[in-house]
Amino acid sequence: MDSLPSVLLTIQCYLIITVVDLFLAWVQPATDRWPRRLTHGLTEPIQRPIRKLIDVRWTGGWDLSALVVITFLGVVRFWLIQP
Repeated sequence: MDSLPSVLLTIQCYLIITVVDLFLAWVQPATDRWPRRLTHGLTEPIQRPIRKLIDVRWTGGWDLSALVVITFLGVVRFWLIQP
């Protein structure tokens, strides 16, 4: 598979962006300022549908959408690497 390295690189980059956005959310909650505007803009299209599926009342008010994305992409990456 010639496209496998590019798929793995894309997954790795998105994982890094998601983790950076997660940490920036603690330090800089406003999504309209740089650099959070960039990371939030890249991660929000994937996290928004997950946020709608996970009711915050079940999680005690915590937004676990980033954790779900990180876990899912980690599993996909692991599955793709397996021989």
